[in-house]
Amino acid sequence: MSIARKLMLVFVLLLSLSAIPAIAAQEAVVTVEQAAIRERPSLDAKIIESKPVGAKLRVSSFGKDGWYKTKTSIGQFGWIWQGDLTLTNFSDDIKASNLEMPERTHERRSGVHLPWLFFRFSLGLSSLVAQIGDTKGHLHLSPLGFLEISARAWRPDLRAAVRAFSFSNGYGVAFGDNDTDVLPGATGVMIGLENDISESETHDFSVGLYAGINTITNVQIVQSVGPVGAPSTTTTRTVNLQGYPVLLNCVYKYYFQRWLSLVGEIGFLYDYIPQSDIPNFGSSHVSQFGPSLTMGLQLGI
Repeated sequence: MSIARKLMLVFVLLLSLSAIPAIAAQEAVVTVEQAAIRERPSLDAKIIESKPVGAKLRVSSFGKDGWYKTKTSIGQFGWIWQGDLTLTNFSDDIKASNLEMPERTHERRSGVHLPWLFFRFSLGLSSLVAQIGDTKGHLHLSPLGFLEISARAWRPDLRAAVRAFSFSNGYGVAFGDNDTDVLPGATGVMIGLENDISESETHDFSVGLYAGINTITNVQIVQSVGPVGAPSTTTTRTVNLQGYPVLLNCVYKYYFQRWLSLVGEIGFLYDYIPQSDIPNFGSSHVSQFGPSLTMGLQLGI
């Protein structure tokens, strides 16, 4: 074979190789609020990156069961669902050939923007120490319940919430035997933010911070008074005071469906009642604080 023919073959081979990227990839634009790039072509696969609406990317020319292969911003290969994209190179060819592009149902959509409104109801126990002034506080176990309504905020992983809560002193179990005891109790409203730290198709982990507005605290003050060596007399007074609670919590959600989840919370509550005139006790402040544990259900729409 002559040198000229060999050079011609090499030239043709190089030309063919240079055309492969153009054939093997195509341009696309994200058409949903958040499009997930996953490790494997499956809804159960881990999300390695999310692309916002309008983002441009290159995807493989041929899909696999509705998934296109692509790259993340750091060069990692992944898979993206075709229903989240519009192909810009061959849109005319797709329309002309009447290809059917399967759409995801509400349950199958992996975007974190659905659902956007949530209702949560939980019951549990609070383990609070309540004290008046400089008295030594006691530990009390009391039933706790709350109802929360939240909605996604300006970021898909952030929710703004309004929570109505109540914990009762009527059924509290006290530990301690001081002369002066304060039984915690409150009914009020808090507003806050909850942020997703990690998420998958089946469960989420998030943290929240709440602050109370106009909560009315029902505190029972129990005093044992009597002469030394003689039986003491116990008096109980209930005072209604305005308090200001702050709650920090960690939340775990397990999804039965994207609209229904089991929710567990571990939180720490601090409720401060400013200096107030308390009958037969004088002017003093009241505080109650401690951890809480609740379990409930969350519905999303």
